[in-house]
Amino acid sequence: MQNSSFVQEVVRLTNEFRAKNGLGVLSVDIDLTEAAQSYSKTMARGDFFSHIGKDGSLPWDRAEDAGYESGIIGENIGAGFRTPEEIVDAWIDSDSHRAAMLNPRYNEIGVGYYFLRNDTGSVNYNSYWTQLFGQGDIEVVTADNRVGVFDPLQYGASHSDLIAAYGYDPFAFEQHYIIFGQTEGRASDRFDEERYLASNDDLIQAFGYDLTTATIHYILFGYHEGRSKNDFGPMQYLASYGDLLTAFGVNTEAATRHYIQLGHREGRSDELFDAGRYLASNTDLIQAFGYDTESASAHYILLGISENRSTISFDPATYLGLHADLRAAFGNDLDAATRHYIQLGFNEGRVTGT
Repeated sequence: MQNSSFVQEVVRLTNEFRAKNGLGVLSVDIDLTEAAQSYSKTMARGDFFSHIGKDGSLPWDRAEDAGYESGIIGENIGAGFRTPEEIVDAWIDSDSHRAAMLNPRYNEIGVGYYFLRNDTGSVNYNSYWTQLFGQGDIEVVTADNRVGVFDPLQYGASHSDLIAAYGYDPFAFEQHYIIFGQTEGRASDRFDEERYLASNDDLIQAFGYDLTTATIHYILFGYHEGRSKNDFGPMQYLASYGDLLTAFGVNTEAATRHYIQLGHREGRSDELFDAGRYLASNTDLIQAFGYDTESASAHYILLGISENRSTISFDPATYLGLHADLRAAFGNDLDAATRHYIQLGFNEGRVTGT
């Protein structure tokens, strides 16, 4: 049988040993783990103990069969050791095994463990261990549930506490992800560099559509300057222009890209469609979305246009004129008046004059 806690502990102890020797920690790779686990089970049930499989396979063959693309592979195996501490100590005490654990070329690991209770063949160890090492890109599950390659800059930009702690240090970002981020379930790619660019027109002028430079700028400067990452509203941008709706539908990534590459230069704006006023003009949408302008814009694109919904029946100037306390609070700020009605005035039953 398998034991995931044993596997995790072998990884931890191996990385602890590497750290004591000045080496970076190893990231757990899905393919290497699959190959290692499969081989531990194969040895246990196949009644043999060897780096060479009964089918003649070698470690790199098994890693490749599991989907690992790098040809740089190392393998440690062990049998009969009852705990992760015992097997790791045994590997450390062996020159060849210790050399594999301390090989600076490796940056990934996969560990397999299989316990065969009724091990009655000619090879009777009960416990079978496999440790596979590789050199390759660190794989992560991206925000859209695809397997992608880990980008330390994206990871750093996605977490302000890491910028505060490490500044611009891609190696520190990578090591943090391997040691902590994976187990904490931290997202690796939640920084939207396109939206950051679109939210800062001076960066479009400086960088064009250079997403890597935009990410670096945020880590080095934008975070410390308090720059916005999401002022640009792609849904509102789409809702503001019929030609973009025709071209892109509700594809917000395409809309953001269009603004960076063309719309900014053409003088286009994401503020022609007033999502707040659209919400205030349709009280059922206030009940559905609250003050969520992105959802309001999406609703307008998907349904509101075809339903001939009003976008201007709510008049914030009239609303202010009817309520002296709001005039005292907001003056002539129509946006603040609209936001107040959506967030408070509607539920308070305030009159709007419509």
